[in-house]
Amino acid sequence: MNDHAGHRTDFTGWYAARWPLLSAGGVWLRGGELNTVPPAEWERRPYRVLVTRLSTYRDTAVSTSHLLIHALLAQLDGVYPDLAWLPPPRDGEMMTEDGVPWLLGTQTKHGVRAFDCLAVSLSVPQETVNLAAMLLRSGIPTHREERLDDATSPLVIAGGASVGAAAALYGDEAGVDGIFVGDRHDAISEMFRRCRDGRARGLDKRAILATLVDISGFILPGTPTAATPAARAPAAAEAATPLPPASAMPVSYDPARTGIVTVPVTEGCRWKCSFCYESWLHPRYRSVPGDDIDARARELKAWSGAHRAEIFSFNFDMHEDIRGIIDRLSGRFDRLGLKSQRFDQLAGDPRMLELMHAVGKTSITCGMEGISDRLRAYLNKRLEDAKLRRALAAIAAAPLRQVKIFLIATGRERDDDFAEFAALLAWFSGELAGQGRRPRIIFSITPLVHFPSTPLVFEAPPSPAQVAQVVRRMAVTIKRAGFQVRAAARDPEAIVSQALVSGRHPAAPAAEPYTPDGDARAVWRAVVAAVRAHGFVYYDAITHDFQVDFLDRLARESGLGDAPHAEGAGPSQRPPAVLGTAEEPVRRVHALSLRGLDAPAGPAVAAAAPADRAVRPPRSARGGDAEVPEIRRRVLAARRDRREVTFAVDLGPAAAGLSRGYVAAALGRAFMLADADLVDAFRGPGSSRWSLKDLPCRLVGHDRLGLFWTTAGAARVEARCRDDEVFVEVVNAAFAPWGRLLGSDVADLPQPRLAFAAPFAADGPAWLAAHHLRYVQRRLPDGPGCRCEVARDSLRKKLVLDYAQRQLPDGGCEVEVVPGERFEPETFCREAFALPEPADQARITASARLFAIPAAAAAP
Repeated sequence: MNDHAGHRTDFTGWYAARWPLLSAGGVWLRGGELNTVPPAEWERRPYRVLVTRLSTYRDTAVSTSHLLIHALLAQLDGVYPDLAWLPPPRDGEMMTEDGVPWLLGTQTKHGVRAFDCLAVSLSVPQETVNLAAMLLRSGIPTHREERLDDATSPLVIAGGASVGAAAALYGDEAGVDGIFVGDRHDAISEMFRRCRDGRARGLDKRAILATLVDISGFILPGTPTAATPAARAPAAAEAATPLPPASAMPVSYDPARTGIVTVPVTEGCRWKCSFCYESWLHPRYRSVPGDDIDARARELKAWSGAHRAEIFSFNFDMHEDIRGIIDRLSGRFDRLGLKSQRFDQLAGDPRMLELMHAVGKTSITCGMEGISDRLRAYLNKRLEDAKLRRALAAIAAAPLRQVKIFLIATGRERDDDFAEFAALLAWFSGELAGQGRRPRIIFSITPLVHFPSTPLVFEAPPSPAQVAQVVRRMAVTIKRAGFQVRAAARDPEAIVSQALVSGRHPAAPAAEPYTPDGDARAVWRAVVAAVRAHGFVYYDAITHDFQVDFLDRLARESGLGDAPHAEGAGPSQRPPAVLGTAEEPVRRVHALSLRGLDAPAGPAVAAAAPADRAVRPPRSARGGDAEVPEIRRRVLAARRDRREVTFAVDLGPAAAGLSRGYVAAALGRAFMLADADLVDAFRGPGSSRWSLKDLPCRLVGHDRLGLFWTTAGAARVEARCRDDEVFVEVVNAAFAPWGRLLGSDVADLPQPRLAFAAPFAADGPAWLAAHHLRYVQRRLPDGPGCRCEVARDSLRKKLVLDYAQRQLPDGGCEVEVVPGERFEPETFCREAFALPEPADQARITASARLFAIPAAAAAP
């Protein structure tokens, strides 16, 4: 398939030929995840959107932004959402060599020019580099005007957590045509609805963009941006859904995320730390009502086959009903994940650690940020030494395996700050020793980045050399106290990140009083030129070579110092300093931050503070501690209430190469969708006859797949499978195409059989001999091939009980094995076949027969 200009857009054949050579068998590009829109809908949905992440499939497995956008788009009539990711390094090289665009739909295998809109999500500012890389490697112009003039290029709209901080996107030459800042689902739906309708009316891209400018949060690059969002446009009735339906949120194949859902419990953050971009961009804080949390958790669990929930919040302990949330969700999920929390909240409610331990949480993460009271006041952290020590004392007394504490290197640290920090570390070490605890204590240091929309945007950052010196001194202080230290961002990462968010060179002179003076056009030009020159792609780190070249080009584009001014640079285009809120409150907090810097520091200052001042308990703990033991008892009882039920299943080709955990999630999902009373009872994947739950398994056909349930749920599902044929039919309709439920009491054959097929030859006799198995070889009576009857003494090795192979006219073969207890299918495929290349092992199909019922044919 080609577009009107002759560009190739259909790469289905390429994937069919090359998937075995891709990372992990090309699962990231496979498509067909649970809850995705099938490719058959392509023709019935004429407006096509490629939702794109600028990091790899694995790196974004924990993220939900693209899942929510997919769900919103799937609900719009006539809109087809596909998904794209940054290819892994080796796969990206192969795609470039084969002329395949990196912007490739995983569901349809259509290239970017087959789509009407490219919806790009930026989660971190460094992904600006990957935006340039993916456009260049997909043949899409990096210059905005060139794209708008090219009728075969899709409209490019950027959103995501960091889009408001990516300075390069706000110039008139940017790599995007429109920007959406915010997370209002009604506004996002309205934006894509207008794009769809404009395309249907025959409008060109510029005209479509003109219809979007009054939508709250939408910005045109290269145009002046107001400090506050535009007035909200009236949205159509179909966009009024508060959250997109879980039924259209894809479920990642990544084994690390299988069976896990993210349940939001708060929106925004009430604390407004000076460094926190997200809390200033989304200034309104809201605790999600408990009933809404419960309903959303049930919906997410049922549609994704989940058994674990991760509570999503900037700090989970901010919610007034967090104890009740833990209580209720522990009765619904096998495990709860609780992420970062605040030291001051923990100081006011130390018994929260008991509930965390009850749900199986043995590690915690907290943000200390500044190393002294003075620096925490500068960062508007509102964490005095007394509160910090009370929280650390509670941590020292708790049965924890690991504690991770975040620190920020501001570049403004003084000797008295370090003296105060060293005294705190010595005290904490003594507390741990006194309690007889030895958890792993890790301090993670991040250089301060002055993000736009935060109070820090109104001051020039210290020099990178100054910050690097502070980071080294912090690390030495921590190690001397006997704790571990990690650098969350190394020098090139922090330096380039600051340039990407501000649009200014780190050596640029700062006026007094300081005014944000970045250049959006210059930073985008520098990014594109550096990526083009080096072929650099941001995977896990910014390299020193890229940093040097990027900053050199940024200096030339900005006309900095003696650097020759780049040709055609033109006047600078300043990115917005503040988005999402009025500028005055941001400036007011900045004034408070500067006042905090004037405060004294040192051990004597911290010791002089009143240590016995009552710490006000958080709202979640104001009802007292009497309820904690009862909640803990219920949580522990819920964790113990589980029983495995094993089901006979016949797995289809869609299950080949996936983890059995994913297939179990698909089966659990089918049960929960068929019977709402099973939603709270499901507890996750159990055993498989052929594989561990987290490992990919090529075997399809028959398997005994275990699922865990509550005791009552196990009895209910067994009874319904045994007595209700309609129920089984409904389950199988939801379980397709992964497989078919045969029942829970299907009898096994006396001996299971495995059938393998490959497009190349096998040499079973040699494999048997290599494993020191004696056998008698006989020719097959009905064609070329042989059967190897394993000798009785070799049967004791429990590896293979019988073996037969048949040669096919096309050079391929079919193999049938009666496996012993120690037979490993993957090892057999690797050793018994004449693989042209090691990656061709993925081309071997395998099917199992355990029951007296024909098994489905296996295919990749």
